[in-house]
Amino acid sequence: MKLFKPYVNLTKSKTTGEYTLNAVVNLPADSSVEAISQEETLVDDQKVWEVKLNINSNGSATEETKMEEFNIELKEGPLPDRRKVRMMVADSESTPENEGRTDVDYDDADDDQI
Repeated sequence: MKLFKPYVNLTKSKTTGEYTLNAVVNLPADSSVEAISQEETLVDDQKVWEVKLNINSNGSATEETKMEEFNIELKEGPLPDRRKVRMMVADSESTPENEGRTDVDYDDADDDQI
């Protein structure tokens, strides 16, 4: 599994209509989560809802990794001109090889079973 690349699943609550972004990410073993933020952003002139996971890998050179799972309730759902959610994972010492992203359409959300 690629380091920093989020593998995502979007669910929509049948009862509340709210969306949850479920993600699994392979991270350096000694890393920690600095922050999780959400905001609307432009990607290729299109609006997307971006969930950003900021990681601190503590400058480690170790090759050991760990799998982390995140369930993030989205603050906003789809709009007529915003149909995608982007999950972005970046190291605080961000370099292109220490970033990963995955997009998913709101229309592709699975209904949760609750």
